[in-house]
Amino acid sequence: MGRQTEATVQRLRRLARALVQDVDGADALVLETLSIHERRATSLQQRMTTLIGLRRKREDGKGHSGSPVRPRPGGNHPEVIRAFDTLPLADREVLALIAVEHLDYDDAAAILGLPLTTFITRLTRARESLNRVVEGERHVVLRVVK
Repeated sequence: MGRQTEATVQRLRRLARALVQDVDGADALVLETLSIHERRATSLQQRMTTLIGLRRKREDGKGHSGSPVRPRPGGNHPEVIRAFDTLPLADREVLALIAVEHLDYDDAAAILGLPLTTFITRLTRARESLNRVVEGERHVVLRVVK
């Protein structure tokens, strides 16, 4: 396997493990992504788009079995890791592309198929949600103001 291919696989694996809560599921997602793109030259961005699309298709409410994944976003902060795992998939996607993959906003927005302003709004909300969970505020109560 070439160095560039190895680097691509590692980045896909890191992204998948940030989105999926078990090693087996993340590895299966990476293998499926690689098999889709094996016969044609595609960019890392296209492969990440495929991986996220496959993950979304699998999001059907069923639980995950397999080995827990570590490390996750948050480094040596287990409260951040636990908080990240409780976020909805859409929030984990935007945070993983920025915090785990260190992509710039334009590339991350393109991977998710979002306009840049929408991506930034989702990222802001995801960061706020993560902060609330870390601080113990699990539910946001919205009031109707007349």
